[in-house]
Amino acid sequence: ALEKALGAPNRPAKPYALFVGDLAKMKVMSSTRGGAMKDSVDDYHALPEEKKKEYSRRYLEMKIEYDKQYEAWKIRITEPSYRYFWSSHEELRDNYISRLMNISRFSWLLAHVHLNDNLILPRKGCDNYDKPHKIRPLIDKLRSSFRRTCKATKEQAVDESVYTGKLADTSEFGLGERVVIDLTTGLEGKNYHVYFDSFFSSENLMEKMKKNKLYGCGTVGKNRKGLPKFKAKKELRRGEEMTQINRKEKDVSDTQVTCPNVLVEYNKFKGCIDKAVKLISFYTIDRKSRNFSIGSQGFQFAWQSGTPSRSKGFEVSEHLPKRPQPQYMKFLNEKRKTLKAENPNWSRSEIFAACSKMWKEMSDEEKAKYPSPSKEELEEYKRKKEEYLMQLTPDELRSFDVVMMQKKAKEV
Repeated sequence: ALEKALGAPNRPAKPYALFVGDLAKMKVMSSTRGGAMKDSVDDYHALPEEKKKEYSRRYLEMKIEYDKQYEAWKIRITEPSYRYFWSSHEELRDNYISRLMNISRFSWLLAHVHLNDNLILPRKGCDNYDKPHKIRPLIDKLRSSFRRTCKATKEQAVDESVYTGKLADTSEFGLGERVVIDLTTGLEGKNYHVYFDSFFSSENLMEKMKKNKLYGCGTVGKNRKGLPKFKAKKELRRGEEMTQINRKEKDVSDTQVTCPNVLVEYNKFKGCIDKAVKLISFYTIDRKSRNFSIGSQGFQFAWQSGTPSRSKGFEVSEHLPKRPQPQYMKFLNEKRKTLKAENPNWSRSEIFAACSKMWKEMSDEEKAKYPSPSKEELEEYKRKKEEYLMQLTPDELRSFDVVMMQKKAKEV
């Protein structure tokens, strides 16, 4: 349904506009004017009415310019840093954006455009204090949109990103148990399967979910409070409910390993748990702020919507030269395949541990069979890689960076 509504091409602004609608146009200007005035004056509330009107007139010109140009820069987020739009390099500069306004003007808007009025922000400790006050209109809009279009399936997932902290004047019954209980309101008695990670997992939460006729599945540390004492690792036996899965090795080869069925189910239905943070780390914005302005949340939302698809369809060419391997990597690639064939039940960590032990026990003469790359080989590799990168277009070059970071993350 989402793909049908978005159509083609799939631009980052389309899912943003689909869920948020005209929220930005309706709410953002009054909040922006108030936020800018609050930043300019130490105590805006203490000013006389004449002074307040003067500040309002001062930002009227900004309102008119913003109304005309906001949509332009909102839908053209394609660079890892917004400053690239005004770059002196033609490959990075966006002529359309740079003609609309200068970088100083845009930076001012980015710092002062808000979704909610900061002048009515309740102080901490008040009864109506709201932690996500600055993005509350966006949260309410998304919540209503999701409830209107969502069709709940049997499996549900909860990510720790939704946890905003302890509520005032309330006692938390766990690190994040309240979040799971609140989010599953309306699902009680229907035997839904809820998946979450160790941030929420606890014995008390599972007991409460059982009373509500809900099933829970999540990762947990063995030292978590309330859990029984685990046996020593050497006393444990392999489970009976086992299955086979494919795992990517560093050489991009697939290796079949055994694991419990519950892990397969968890990885299948955990949704985007921890994936959003991973994707943002590949291609994040360059502006780090604790303030929930539209600059930070809007840009981040668009990046999460559009960035993962940017590397799709791009594959590293076979003409990219391979980096010369050091001594230990040559030895590892040779021995681990042999150990895997001789010990099919060994895990990946056991194979690496055995290889590491063998390498430490080898003499210098035996290690000499796996020579280290020479300085000339490394320089030749760098030269060929530069030649390959020079042939890429700017879009392919950005996608190449994303693909390389994704491969590096998988190796780690």
